[in-house]
Amino acid sequence: MVSEQIVPIVLLAGAVFVVAQTVPAQPVRSLGVGVFERLPAMARFGASLRRWVGVAPGTAEQNQLWGASAAMFGSAVIHPGVPIIGLGVIWGRHIARVRRRRITKQQQGWESAPEAAHVMALAVRSGANVYQAIHVVALRVPNVGGETFSEISRRLTMGVLLDQALDELTLRLGDAGEPLARVVRRCVATGAELAPALDRVAIELRSQLHQRQLESARRLPVLLLFPLVTCTLPAFALLTVVPLLVSSLAQLSG
Repeated sequence: MVSEQIVPIVLLAGAVFVVAQTVPAQPVRSLGVGVFERLPAMARFGASLRRWVGVAPGTAEQNQLWGASAAMFGSAVIHPGVPIIGLGVIWGRHIARVRRRRITKQQQGWESAPEAAHVMALAVRSGANVYQAIHVVALRVPNVGGETFSEISRRLTMGVLLDQALDELTLRLGDAGEPLARVVRRCVATGAELAPALDRVAIELRSQLHQRQLESARRLPVLLLFPLVTCTLPAFALLTVVPLLVSSLAQLSG
């Protein structure tokens, strides 16, 4: 009976030793499963596993997710429920990470699109054509806005049509890039003045950005209810109600 309890402990100690020896030297922000997912061997193991099941190897993050999920089944020697908990933690972190990236990308798109429209309007008023204005935006607008227009400028240099190159606005900036692409296409096709149309788009996008920020501020009290209910109220009960209840029961029993 004692030997059956010692074997899982020894295996767990060996796994911890392997983790400690193979983790990169740079500081790691998260511990536990986060370190387990970042092991260099996890990406290689995940890529091999994907090839074995007939799926092409993906990105490093996808390979690490596959490798960590498969390796987690080895923890069943400790307890049958450990793989289920580990897989829940791994996939929960992955889903939360993907959702956080999507929200961040949308937010960056809404913040960059008005500035890009404004800078493009200034470039057009200065005498630049559409292609030159796109290049100016790529140089002057930071973050995802400049990266998007840099890709559009690169595709135009390669000979891609303007109508097709503007698809990058929707792909990279999301809903915020759609009005900007629509206005540029319409003005180029009809010959209408581009600068006033871009000014209107910039004003509209700034107004929508302001509304989105107000909605986020209104959702904040609702989001704070979760830590309040799950953390603060139970802690308050443990510190106030439970001691009184224990002392009352002790007096009654005495």
